[in-house]
Amino acid sequence: MEKPVAKPKSNLSSYYPSKTIIIAIAISIIIILAIIIPIVIVFGKPYQLQGTSSVTDSYSPSQTTSNPTTATTTVPSSSSQTSYKPILSIPDELWGYYEVRPGAHMFWWFYGYRGSQLRSQMPLILWMSGGPGYSSVGKGNFGQVGPIQLDLKPRNKTLIKRANVLFIDYPVGTGFSYVDKMSAYSRSDNEVAQDLYRTFAHVLHLLPSLQLLPFHLVAESYGGKIGSMFGNLLLQAKKEGRIQCNFISCILSSPLLSTADTIEFAGPYLNAFSLIDAMQSQQLLNQANSIKQYLQQKRGIDATAVLEQSLERMVNISSKANLHNVINYLSENPFTTLVKRNYTDIQSLQNNPTIAPTAAYAVMNNQIRHKLGIVPRHVKFASSNILVYALLRESICYPSIANAEAILNANVSVLIINGQFDAFVNGISLQKTIKKINWPYMKLFQSSKKAVMKDDAGRIVGFIKKYRNLSFMTMIDKGHSPILSVPDSYIGSVNLHATITSNKSVSVFIDTQIHASVARIIL
Repeated sequence: MEKPVAKPKSNLSSYYPSKTIIIAIAISIIIILAIIIPIVIVFGKPYQLQGTSSVTDSYSPSQTTSNPTTATTTVPSSSSQTSYKPILSIPDELWGYYEVRPGAHMFWWFYGYRGSQLRSQMPLILWMSGGPGYSSVGKGNFGQVGPIQLDLKPRNKTLIKRANVLFIDYPVGTGFSYVDKMSAYSRSDNEVAQDLYRTFAHVLHLLPSLQLLPFHLVAESYGGKIGSMFGNLLLQAKKEGRIQCNFISCILSSPLLSTADTIEFAGPYLNAFSLIDAMQSQQLLNQANSIKQYLQQKRGIDATAVLEQSLERMVNISSKANLHNVINYLSENPFTTLVKRNYTDIQSLQNNPTIAPTAAYAVMNNQIRHKLGIVPRHVKFASSNILVYALLRESICYPSIANAEAILNANVSVLIINGQFDAFVNGISLQKTIKKINWPYMKLFQSSKKAVMKDDAGRIVGFIKKYRNLSFMTMIDKGHSPILSVPDSYIGSVNLHATITSNKSVSVFIDTQIHASVARIIL
């Protein structure tokens, strides 16, 4: 029998590295983690989007070349992930197209902050105009808060002196956004919000440095409705890990969250101004009830038709008061055209889809178009697109209260601004709409005291009510666009720039054309 062989005793020191080697390995691991972790944080998880991206770097207005540097990336239809090269630094200016769906091309324009601070330390703002069908690039950028005015002169009080700003022409077919075929137009508000989200996510993936910046959504009128839907989509995507975004606040200026509420309380509002009598107020209430019934029956187009008739009636019975500012009057009723238009004749609308550009917007089809260098020849910029509006009439009247509710309950700061003389989204209806939001602190918000807002000269310019992350602001003597620079024909027009300085405070800068003074309110 073979004897077992005795195994020699092991020398443990020969199996373990020395202390010097252990320390060296530990230091190496720490260095590797220090490099990898920031990259993971900045780039996050890949965006599950499809589309084609055409990106153009900005260049000096003095340059006249029509071929600026471009970088185009195509994502195969079988792929669910974009694969373009990110731009790590925040540029002065950048614009491009993104194909959100086959044949649907969304145009976006980004401006980097221009001031004494680092761009990486300043917030990101998405500025949304209303409509549906009004261009955020034309109205919001050149008409209101961008660095250049429609007369191509620099704007002194531009928002890019306070933040990085993004404008997106939505829905497709608006401004410089376009479609290759009729079927690519948006047919619902939900599709509009999804297209907007895809474009926004594309920009954040292209400029990953924006992902960590405090993000603030600013939207007016109908944009407030789409903005609340977009904000809800953004929160869902963030929760699912599909996007990296530091969503801090949502600022809604005269948001059209419920058309039925707007018409229901338009009567009492106009009656309080002695613009209509009690019988006329009841007629508007009857129309509001019709809108509600049609929505319950899922007859959105019929509801929108009643809305158009209601708006026309409001102007006629109030001796043509301007619904955007009731202390001004109109020579003609702008809603009569909406009521009389044949929306079933899509062919006619397709041949003449846009409202003729004003003289001011002619610059968009000339100097601005030439500067961009990527707008297809067949795309003509106009202030709004009737075809876009016509194809969305089915969904226009459906409320978006639940989306605003989701944003508020996600602990995102929500600021709702109303103009005292706005009959289109009147203050009575807006406060009733807010009460419908299911939020644990709504009763405490309703019972909280309002604070007086004063300018530097001590003049009262508005009132504000606030509790936790919900604020409601009423601007005195202002109309439908209290957050924007409105036309000179509006009395007491306001240019209000909202910039979030931290997670808990909002600095609102108000420049009134009447007093030429600035008020600063810390919420």
